[in-house]
Amino acid sequence: MTVIFLGDSLFDIGNLSFTVASLGFQPFPNPPYNQGKASDGQVLGEAIADRLGINANSLVGNSTISTPPNPSENNVVYAFAGATTGIFGSKPNNLGTIPIGLSSQIQLFEQNLISDNSLNNLIEVFISAGSNDVLEVIADPNFVNIFLTPENGDNELLINKTVENIFNNISQAIKNIENQIGNITVIGLSPIGNTPFVIETDKEIDNNIPLDINGQTTALLNDISAKVNEKLITTFDNQNNDIPNVKIIDGFKVFNDALNLWQNDLTTSPIIDVSYVDYISGTSNLGENLTIEQFAFIDGVHPTSALNQYLASEIVSIPELNTPIYSFQNTDIPTTFLYVAEEERKNILDNYSNFAEKGIAFNVGIEPNDNLITIYRFQNQDIGGTYLYVGEEERGSILQNYPNFIEEGIAFYVYGAQSNQGENIYRFQNQDIIGTYLYVTEDERQNILQNSPNFIEEGIAFKVVF
Repeated sequence: MTVIFLGDSLFDIGNLSFTVASLGFQPFPNPPYNQGKASDGQVLGEAIADRLGINANSLVGNSTISTPPNPSENNVVYAFAGATTGIFGSKPNNLGTIPIGLSSQIQLFEQNLISDNSLNNLIEVFISAGSNDVLEVIADPNFVNIFLTPENGDNELLINKTVENIFNNISQAIKNIENQIGNITVIGLSPIGNTPFVIETDKEIDNNIPLDINGQTTALLNDISAKVNEKLITTFDNQNNDIPNVKIIDGFKVFNDALNLWQNDLTTSPIIDVSYVDYISGTSNLGENLTIEQFAFIDGVHPTSALNQYLASEIVSIPELNTPIYSFQNTDIPTTFLYVAEEERKNILDNYSNFAEKGIAFNVGIEPNDNLITIYRFQNQDIGGTYLYVGEEERGSILQNYPNFIEEGIAFYVYGAQSNQGENIYRFQNQDIIGTYLYVTEDERQNILQNSPNFIEEGIAFKVVF
């Protein structure tokens, strides 16, 4: 599997900084930023990669390399800080004539894809875009006029126009690539109105526009963001969805749940309405000796590395089956195998030379979970060194009726045969040596069915992750 990141500063690992460096401009200087990124550490894309089990250091910025990368072989970041969902960058950031927007990134990604490559199905794409489109709204000099003429419904027109533009661009991006790759995850917009920059902008407008209601700017931008999310979810995450490999994540829920989780981990709440940059510049009323780890935002709009870790934890759950199980073949009875975790593996390698290690067989859970079933291990005392792995119901039958099978305890936790998660593991019994069993994947199953009639299939034993 490879991962591809498309969008804006939440994913950009240095593409913008590298591109504008020749102009003598550094948008994210160190300190407080890290390596030309809009964060003091990891951006959200890096945090997501780590949680997927992909080393964040393996991510490659598309603009930082001379040779076009192959997305099926490289973890590529096409995202640009300042990108809109359209062709160009954000006008307020002086990027309005540079083709770094999501639409341009998608076009470049398609050019880099190798057609008819079976590995393309293993490409996982993450998209995060739209925030800069929303922020462009308040950069428009005419923005404040909508508060002067509330009777005209200008605000609703502005909201609907912005929502439609963002939605159409993201939808088109999805449709351009959905049947060329594996899965697409779109991270919806967070409540942009709650960022320090917008909060301060709202206060300035309140002070200058007599008719403006406190918090109206914040509410308007949050309304735009929420409606974009709602429209994406309604379109792509419904029972009649024609694009089943697309997942839309509600950015509001992610943001709020991440802050709640962070708050539960701290003795004091994270600082949300003041950025770290404002704090160190002395423009806030916060106390002394605060560290960046206590702030949600490094500047007016960009999350700190600390917040990114919590956001990533809400976007990517750690797999329930993340413990490798090793396969050992009994060389005295070559058609039987033993499946063990790391600790027992070392003991076998040190003390049981008749068991030959074959490598990692699959991944399981080592703790009980409502989504998992318990698998127990039995050893056949009539044929030493042969094992049977069963669930709870079959365990009861064996304990009552087969005294030659000695229970050795819980082996691991996996998805049940009827689960809609995981990959099938099938059980075969060797008719030449009754009481010995083989556990195989789908590919191995087909080979056995075609070439080994002495093995009788007994169905799906359980489901695992590879």
